Amino acid sequence: MALELFPLIYRGSIKYNDADQVNDEARQAFRSLIMAKRKPPVDIDTDSFANKVKYLAREKYNYTFRPLEDMDPTITAHYESVTVYAQDIAKMVTSESYSDFQGNVVADRIKQSSDYEGVSGTLHIGGDGERDIDMGLRGFKWEEGKFQLKSIPSTNLHKFIGMGMTDRGVCEHIIYEVCSKGTMTDILHNEMIKLDWSFKNSLIKDIVFGMTYLYATPILSHGFLNSHTCLIDSRFSV
Repeated sequence: MALELFPLIYRGSIKYNDADQVNDEARQAFRSLIMAKRKPPVDIDTDSFANKVKYLAREKYNYTFRPLEDMDPTITAHYESVTVYAQDIAKMVTSESYSDFQGNVVADRIKQSSDYEGVSGTLHIGGDGERDIDMGLRGFKWEEGKFQLKSIPSTNLHKFIGMGMTDRGVCEHIIYEVCSKGTMTDILHNEMIKLDWSFKNSLIKDIVFGMTYLYATPILSHGFLNSHTCLIDSRFSV
């Protein structure tokens, strides 16, 4: 799995290049790669903000964006950090219960407050001071040579929810849906659960359905499949 926070080459953009002599080998390698990428804002007009930035860059700083050049997302992030601070100050001004406007006090309030309105839509600052980011999984499209957003609706595949990042941008935790009954190993060794053949066939069927669906997608890999990695939900489905 690879992580792409910004779709820019100088910020680690992951892109397939078919201009060399090992295209087939590269395509084959990319088919085994799942990319986690920031989800673009939906029904949000970010073009107006980008046009204003490009205009000011040309008029005030003598920098002209190239045709079709994407704006660096950190510009939006810096702008939104100021607007978040301003929104919280506005709340404090209109509230009689707050009179301390020191930076550390405002920062603590931002961590504990509700959502804020930003250029790219509603944003939320977590208790660790980091902005929450919606991520989507993308699989490599063999025919088109590019990554596309993948939907994995099978009820027999463990659903990916998100990742927990450290302050250095390193993935520390991977978050999946809750499977309250534990692993297949837990079920097999639980003397309180009666494993008749009807129950066994149901577990086997779930695994087969999950594998069948998985191998019909560009993922084409089930990883290290065993009784420890087969998880059971509250309905005793694998």
